[in-house]
This record gives sequence, C-alpha cells and structure tokens, in this order.
Amino acid sequence: MSHELLRVLIDEFGRGKTERRRLLAKVRSYLRLRWNSFLPLVFCGTLCSCGGFKDYAPDPISQADITREFESNRQSLASIEEFVTEAGYQNGWPPSTWGLDELTIAGAYFSPSIQLSRRLKELTDAIGDSMLNESGISLSIASEYHSREVVGDEPWGVGFVVGLPFVTKEKKKTLSDKSLLYKESALYDLSAAAWKLHSNLRDYLLSINFVDQQLELANQKLRLLMEVGELTQKRVDNGFDSSIDLTKRRLAIKDFEEHVLELESSRVELVSKLAGEVGLPFDAFATSGIFSDLLNKEVSLLHRDAYRTIALRHRSDLQKTLVEFGISDAELKLSLIAQYPELTFSPGYFWDQGDSVWNFALGLIMPKNSDVKILEKEASRAVQRARVKEIQTNILSDIDTEYSSILFKQSVLSLHQEKISQAFDLMDRKVAEFERGHTNRVELYEARIQLLDYSSRMLEDQFSLMQSIAALEDICESPAFFDSNISIGSINTREDL
Repeated sequence: MSHELLRVLIDEFGRGKTERRRLLAKVRSYLRLRWNSFLPLVFCGTLCSCGGFKDYAPDPISQADITREFESNRQSLASIEEFVTEAGYQNGWPPSTWGLDELTIAGAYFSPSIQLSRRLKELTDAIGDSMLNESGISLSIASEYHSREVVGDEPWGVGFVVGLPFVTKEKKKTLSDKSLLYKESALYDLSAAAWKLHSNLRDYLLSINFVDQQLELANQKLRLLMEVGELTQKRVDNGFDSSIDLTKRRLAIKDFEEHVLELESSRVELVSKLAGEVGLPFDAFATSGIFSDLLNKEVSLLHRDAYRTIALRHRSDLQKTLVEFGISDAELKLSLIAQYPELTFSPGYFWDQGDSVWNFALGLIMPKNSDVKILEKEASRAVQRARVKEIQTNILSDIDTEYSSILFKQSVLSLHQEKISQAFDLMDRKVAEFERGHTNRVELYEARIQLLDYSSRMLEDQFSLMQSIAALEDICESPAFFDSNISIGSINTREDL
C-alpha cells in the first residue's frame, strides 16, 4: 500500500459503522484501480523471471558438412597432439607405423560410433536425472470474477495453491538408486562400444598382417614359377621337354598371378574397412599404411579358470544385465510403495479485494491397479534374473569351447612346424644334389616352391590360431593377449563434439 492509503485509514479509523462501510468501499475501489495498474508490472515481472529458461535452438543436419568433415579428417590427423598426449601416448604423432594403440587413439577421436555412444550416454544420464523428479512440487494460480456487484463493485480475487506431495524416505532412496543404476547402464553401453572398436581394429590388423605375409610368400613363389617357365622354355627348345609341359607351366603362372591380384585386392579392401572403422578416409592409410605385426605375437595361455574370472568381471553385457536387474528390483519396490494412497499437502492463499484468505488442503491419491502392476514388476525382475543366468552360462560355455579350440589349433600348428623343419632338410639335400650335378635346376626350384607351399599353409594355421585367441579375448572383453595401453573410457570427450 502507498503512504496516501495509510493516511486515509488512520484518519478514518474509529468512525461509525456506516462510515467504515463507506471507507471499505473506497479502499476496494482504490485497490481495484491500483491492481489494474499493477497488472502490467506483474506480467513484465513474470516474463523477466523466465529469463533462465532455454529457447529452442535449431540444429539442422547438413549432409554436405558431414562429407566435408569426413574428407578433412586426414588433414586433422596431424593436429590432435593434445588429445594424443592426454590419452597417454608418448611416441611421435602422426605415427610412422600403425599399431593397435595408434589406431585406438585415432578411433577414439574420429570414430562416429564412439561419438554416437557418448551422445547416448548423455541422453541416458539426463533420463536418469529426470527420475528423481517424478513427484515434483506443483503451483496453481487461482482467479475469480463475478459480474454481480457487491457494494457497488464487481467481486473478483486472485490466489495460488502449492501442491506438496509427501514422499517417504524409502521412496526417495529407491528413486535415487534407480537413477544411479540407469546412469551406470549407460557406462556399460559406452564400454561395449569401446571394446567393439578395439576388437574390430585388432581383427582388421591381424587380417592385414596375414595378407601381407601371404603376399610376400606368393610373390616369391610367382618369381620361382616364372623362372621355372623360362627354364622349361629352354628345355623345350633343346628337346628335353615337350611343348605340353611348357603350356601347363604357363597356365599355372596365369592362375597364380590371378591369386596374387586377389590378395592385393583383399588388402585394399581390409585397409579401407580399417579406415572406415577409425573414421578416416582411405587415403589416410593408402600412402603410409605400414602396420605393426600382431600375427607373430607370442602369447602364453593361462588356466581356463582365469579367463572365466576375467570374463565375469569385464563383460559389459553381463554387467549391464546385472544393473538392469537392479533397476527392475527398484521398480518393484516403487510399485509396492505405490499400492498405498499418496498423501499430498496443498497450502494456498487467496486475495479477495483486500481480504487475505489462507487455506490448507490434505489430499489422498488412491492407487489404481496396483496389484496388476506389482505382478508385472515381479515378472520383469524374474526375466532379468533369467537373462543374467543365460548370459553368464553362455560366457562360461563359450570360454570352454574357445579354450579347447586354441589347444587343438596349437597342436595342429606344432605339426606343421615339424613339416616345415623336414621341408627345410629336404631343401638342403636338394641343394647338395644340385651342386653335385645329381639333379637339375627345375627340380631344385620345384623343391623351393613346395617349401613355400608348406610355409603358406603354416601361416594359415597361425592366422587361425590367432583368430581363436582374439575370439577368447572378445569373450573376456579384456585385452588379455593383444595388449593396448590406451583406454577409450579414460579419454575425455572431444571439445567439438
């Protein structure tokens, strides 16, 4: 109220009943005029209080921008030294040789799948935070207006009611636990995406190593086949061999040249897929595609139980299912709490042309179909329990299967190593016979070709063994063999993401 109004009240106080009624009419008329003047101020103040609200910001998708960013990643590769250092990488950048660490760092920065997983984690965290506000405070504005006049004025009023739901301590704790578990599940999703990147990069690197070494053996064999073909041509010219033998050798050379081309094409395809997994264009590796060797890495096998322990501790799908079991258990607790009526306190205030009216209401929200919801949540928790059992049983079974496969392939590789040793002995005898003149150069070259064939088959066995070892590592979801010193989970998100 203004000073003028206070003065009027003081002067007129104590007069007769008629005068007080007349005074009250004046006050109501005065307040009505002042309220009409005050309404614009209230409206402006309400707008100003909304200054902390977020406005809609358009974020359109530009396919052209995505294409330009992808094509420019090759130039950006040399400018991420700070990110590389933060990841714990100590060697120079960009690397001259691409190993698992270097590829993992580049993938952590450029891979669109990792960027997507980080965004999904942010979304899940936001949903988890919203779970804490399921029972929030409400505010309702009440207004009243009547066209019928009282003492010369049209009655009207304005007020508000605050809804304060009563939330028990147990419900608050359960909601908090559910929110934390929901956020934790997002961490396991990101962990699964990071492991998938590691796994794919490792497999591509192993395949490239295999093809490179196969190409090296194939080129040696092709040179020997061509030399044998030239020798056969000379023997045909001198009447020692028939032209049919020469034609067969030339056809064999053509067939093997096709095999070499297939290997070269396979390498290009593997490097292209590797680049796509990292998030770089193909030419980022086409000119500097020197890769470290994982194929001949020495690995030592632990006891079977050790891999069971590692897998049960690190498998993200198992850990996430355990978290989901916890979420279903929390939801069951909330449904049990919801079977009781929900208590709500509603204090309020109403201003009626100078009269202040305070009120207080107590409300009960009766549950609806609570028994059905409880049965649903109990069934959901039972499903999650069965899912945990299924995943854990499959993990243990897969470890047994892959572990046995590794032992078998190690035995096969050992046999081929013995064959290679015998082939070298045979080669040494052929060389000695050739030097004594007991055999010709064609037979000597054919013995070398046979040795290369044995080496190629042993390389295939070595690759098959390393694939099984990689599969066991995937079952454990831990770098048990192909160590990587880079942890994607510890790398901070790119500032521009």
